[in-house]
Amino acid sequence: HGSSALARDGFEWDETLTVTMQLRVFLTEYHTSYVTERSLVAQSQLLPRSGKRPEVMMNRQFVRDVPTLLKLNGTPPPGESPEDKVRYVYDAIVGAVEGNTEKAQRITIVCNQNLGVFLYEKLVNVYANQTEFLVMQTGQHSLDLRTLRRGVVAVFESVFRLSPCESITENEGDLLKATVRVDFVHKSVSYRFTKPLPNNK
Repeated sequence: HGSSALARDGFEWDETLTVTMQLRVFLTEYHTSYVTERSLVAQSQLLPRSGKRPEVMMNRQFVRDVPTLLKLNGTPPPGESPEDKVRYVYDAIVGAVEGNTEKAQRITIVCNQNLGVFLYEKLVNVYANQTEFLVMQTGQHSLDLRTLRRGVVAVFESVFRLSPCESITENEGDLLKATVRVDFVHKSVSYRFTKPLPNNK
């Protein structure tokens, strides 16, 4: 996933589009929308025993997303195999929640690609009355899992394109950045969007 637009300066936050809510309110909405019977996040995958490491059950969405999407404290997780990376991140989460595996599992259910879908759907709602363009995903996104002394904060960033319905090529349209911060320490969630930035490609 390219980081060009994610890292690019020039984006300006639109303070009128900042929403903060309690973690439990967010979790109710999240589980209703994304933890459905057929979703990967509702399906378990067994990571088999590996050396001294016991087998562990993990939701399939987390297993899929860790190697490609997730950073731990700003750095891609180390490991020879995707499975090594998943275990490394999971161990870090368990460590941050003082060994409480049940709490760690609950965190893995949220820390995945679904946060990007959440942002996309919120942004579509913001622009619901605008019929001249569509909100498009650009494929530029990142999820940073920050382990603190008393828990975990997940920050998902994504760049979207407001693509004119009349557009000739797929790269037309202003860009905007969105971010959602899920703070398991202070039990709050906030998400926000920038103002559209002309895309001078």
